[in-house]
Amino acid sequence: MEILCDAELTVIGLGDLPAEPIIVDLRGDQSDVLSAYAVVAPTASLSGSE
Repeated sequence: MEILCDAELTVIGLGDLPAEPIIVDLRGDQSDVLSAYAVVAPTASLSGSE
């Protein structure tokens, strides 16, 4: 899955977290990127409901 790094919040629900490693891969020209972060969590915790 590809997510653009465009300074906009992106939430993508994938359901339950997989029981395997999750890889966040930053590719491309990062010369203008000052910082980046990713939150990997169950969808319910991102929406504030449990």
